[in-house]
Amino acid sequence: MLARLFVIFGGLFVLVLCAALVVPYFIDWTSYRADFEREASVILGRKVTVKGDATARLLPFPSVTFSNVEVAGGPGGQPAMTVETFSMDAELAPFLRGELLIFDMRLVHPKGTIDVAADGTVDWAIRPSTPFDPGQIAIEKLTVTEGQIELRHAAGGRSHLISEINAAVSAKSLAGPWRMD
Repeated sequence: MLARLFVIFGGLFVLVLCAALVVPYFIDWTSYRADFEREASVILGRKVTVKGDATARLLPFPSVTFSNVEVAGGPGGQPAMTVETFSMDAELAPFLRGELLIFDMRLVHPKGTIDVAADGTVDWAIRPSTPFDPGQIAIEKLTVTEGQIELRHAAGGRSHLISEINAAVSAKSLAGPWRMD
């Protein structure tokens, strides 16, 4: 169950980032923040807001960094997810072939809320309408530092808090297999 939650949690951030990679790297991300937020919101089906800095570079490898990222949809109008710093480095050659090889992704202080409906449906399931083929996206290393997930179960009316999550995650593709340490 915990591994599946990490797959969902990590997959969400990968999808947000993949939206950013559709736009050429020479764009000033601070100026085009609204474009990124709009595309990421479409992919996730939830409003995404970058409240902090946004930077990107192409050489020596494609890299993006966002700070203070919020994903709407939480209880009482609160964010369903926040991340203090989200950054990613990718290989350029696979990107030019239509693939995405993320060799280093970092999530610092991510906090998320995951609702599990009475029938077991998870509200953060990856949307089937995503424009990305999960088989063409690989993650060599995803580092989560001081993460937190609140699981809310509708069937039992209970909540569980998983905190101090420090993990290294990898996946041959978003479709799996996934590995977590």
